[in-house]
Amino acid sequence: MGCGTGTVAACVLDSFPNSQVSCLDLAENMIAMTQSRLARYSGVRYVVGDFNAFDFDGKYDAVIPSLALHHLVTDEDKRRFYHRISESLASGGVFYNADVVLGSSDFLQDVYMKQWRDFMSREVPKDEIEHKWIPNYEAEDRPAKLMDQLKWMEEIGFVDVDVVWKYYNFAVYGGVRR
Repeated sequence: MGCGTGTVAACVLDSFPNSQVSCLDLAENMIAMTQSRLARYSGVRYVVGDFNAFDFDGKYDAVIPSLALHHLVTDEDKRRFYHRISESLASGGVFYNADVVLGSSDFLQDVYMKQWRDFMSREVPKDEIEHKWIPNYEAEDRPAKLMDQLKWMEEIGFVDVDVVWKYYNFAVYGGVRR
């Protein structure tokens, strides 16, 4: 979900060469890049579409969105989608999400945003950061607090919920379906 250029899918296929992978992205150009990157692999299905409308057509061993779910507008939308993911997983299936998250407090969120601005300023002019990237983030992205998302997952029934990696406002987290 949100396969982008296929980086995560390539890692999955390298680690599990006999796996069947469905790559889903809203942007046709991203699917084209993924197809190019994954051309040497078999067992890959490419789907252009909205992940929120995706028909989980079976039971999956893993669902791994990347930089996608923060586009769901409300926290309730996210909770509902996590529930759909849980229902799509086989028993013992895993869900790991790599995404943008909010800090647990306004103070932490301010620290995260400063860090992101500092990171971008290494390569991007300050004017572009303040007049393009930050306004786009504020207009398009709706991340949720990481701690809330972990709680939602546990309430839905995921076990072994944990954060695998976190760097300021970016995190990889997930769990296992009972």
